[in-house]
Amino acid sequence: MLMRTPEEELMRQRWEESYSQLPTLVEEFGEAKLGRKSRGKTLARAVKLAAATPASSLPAMSSSRAEQEMLYRFFNNEAVSVEQLTEPHIRGTVERANAMGRVLAVHDTSSISYGGNATRKGLGFLNDGGHGYFLHLGLAVSADTWRVPLGVLGSEAMVRVKLSDKTRTWRQKRDNPDKESLRWKRGIERVEALFEGAQTEVVHVADREGDDYVLVAEQLQAERLFVIRQQYDRLLERSELQQDEQVEAPRRVRELLAQAMVSCDREVRISARKQDRSTEKRKTYPARETRTARLCISAASVCIRRPTDLARKGLPASIQLNVVHVWERDVVPGLEPVEWYLMSSLPIDSEEQILQIVDFYRARWVIEEFFKALKTGCAIEKRQLESKDPLLRILALFLPIAHRLLLLRNLPRIAPQAPASMVLTDSQITVLRLKLPKHALPPQPTIKQAFTAVAALGGHFSSRDPGWLVLGRGFEKLLWIEQGFLMASGYFS
Repeated sequence: MLMRTPEEELMRQRWEESYSQLPTLVEEFGEAKLGRKSRGKTLARAVKLAAATPASSLPAMSSSRAEQEMLYRFFNNEAVSVEQLTEPHIRGTVERANAMGRVLAVHDTSSISYGGNATRKGLGFLNDGGHGYFLHLGLAVSADTWRVPLGVLGSEAMVRVKLSDKTRTWRQKRDNPDKESLRWKRGIERVEALFEGAQTEVVHVADREGDDYVLVAEQLQAERLFVIRQQYDRLLERSELQQDEQVEAPRRVRELLAQAMVSCDREVRISARKQDRSTEKRKTYPARETRTARLCISAASVCIRRPTDLARKGLPASIQLNVVHVWERDVVPGLEPVEWYLMSSLPIDSEEQILQIVDFYRARWVIEEFFKALKTGCAIEKRQLESKDPLLRILALFLPIAHRLLLLRNLPRIAPQAPASMVLTDSQITVLRLKLPKHALPPQPTIKQAFTAVAALGGHFSSRDPGWLVLGRGFEKLLWIEQGFLMASGYFS
């Protein structure tokens, strides 16, 4: 159990209480303004079917040919917008975040790739040679120890059109208003607009792709809080250089951090990572196994010089910010050691503040798990729709479902002793007790006990946490058995 302080345990209890009051997905989507009552009824039916078996195709989750055609007509309806479908969930996410007082807005991009030989209208090419789009998300995560996923704060689908490198000079690429790197700025500004006027403290978290001088300078100017992993070893402003002629002055950030004293160290659990499909990302994000790592941490305040090619952009000649250096020691030969340089506007005056920056960055794993929930738990890349707009509408349907799946998977960690009745029906608990007598579920099982049984139903008997495929199989089996149980009991209608 992850109790560290009385304050964190109080936060966990508050979250457990608020979770019990969460609206159902049908209730949440019921707030969507679709213009016609009939569209609302179709959406409610689609949500109910998709939430019951999220990995199933539309034909498989439909109970009849007429229902299947109804769903396809809905997702092909140009009068239904993605914004209409996502607005209720985003509003609920903001309400949950405001209740926390401080929230992490984790930003990341993942490719949504559609296989097969058919090329769907409106989609573009991906790094792995497939076709699809890039999905840029902002995910709200609680800033406490529990890292509770609170929901999606915004999404943007980007389609890449092939252009020859010879068609543009580097200056044209730099000044292109449609360049992909601007997604980070748009994502942050969307989130800031959602919390305008609220008392909630928002900390933006981004990986190496968010390392852009223009972006960082703008966030500092707007006095926003952020933690961004550094990709480029940037030049220091000349005033930062040492004046001692006996010592060679550091010219770059990493040279300066190499001379900084270790402020603290920490033992952390490094999560496993599979080989990325994209050749471009295999060197940056190599596959790894789960392991415990001993991390050394140092920090320094630095003044970074503006890149030469940005001199005419009206940007400040230098920016002052804090950088935290994290590196792994005593690494087993053959393993890729952990090493992060984290740029932040948060203070580094104490060990606690430095460790907080590291922990905020480590919360990035939640959005990686969200993408897994979307791709594996909801099978978003297997949706058989023929063009971009219908695919984005069904994405809007599954974003809140993926959030609930991620939340359900994390509940045994967040609130293991909470009653299973918070997430499972009485009949589902009864089915688990009858189907798995070896687990000997008590009359009032906890969430931890019930999820262990669900995972076992999906074929999981390891001591490690179950994966998405296993949990998906377990819940799907549970729903089918529950349906038969209710039919046999005379309660099914």
